[in-house]
Amino acid sequence: MVDKVGLSRPRRRALPADSPHVYLLLVLACLLLWPQASFGGGFDVESIVPSSAAAGTTVTITLGGFVPGAVTAVSFGGVPATTFTTGNPFTVTVPNGFSGSVVVVVTAGGGTSQPNRPSNLFTLLAPPAISTPALSQWSMILLTLLLACFGGFALRRKFA
Repeated sequence: MVDKVGLSRPRRRALPADSPHVYLLLVLACLLLWPQASFGGGFDVESIVPSSAAAGTTVTITLGGFVPGAVTAVSFGGVPATTFTTGNPFTVTVPNGFSGSVVVVVTAGGGTSQPNRPSNLFTLLAPPAISTPALSQWSMILLTLLLACFGGFALRRKFA
């Protein structure tokens, strides 16, 4: 083959299909194109029970897939949980400092759970409001009559 200047260039040959280079290229392409590929173990959060609770509540998390070691960290939307057990399933106390629906990320054995799963979502509920019971109109009338009666007896006894 001769180019415009007149210099000869070597011919390029295609790789044979049984070449080890072809297999290596296929493996690398699969690892780059497969979004779930992870070198840290490839485990995910299988379930969070309950999936919504208030801060301070204990929830149970079950991991699926190959978990490379004991649980070392848990975070709710980037807020780390400080109280949790190890094992599978394990319990964790929901931390305070986030709101709404967030992704739960678990770190175990140097690997982290895959965050793009619907089972990783957790919703923080507002704490229950402390309500005082309201007295109805009839109960207020009854309370007024009782106070008037006992007040009258107390005054009569004091001045008698």
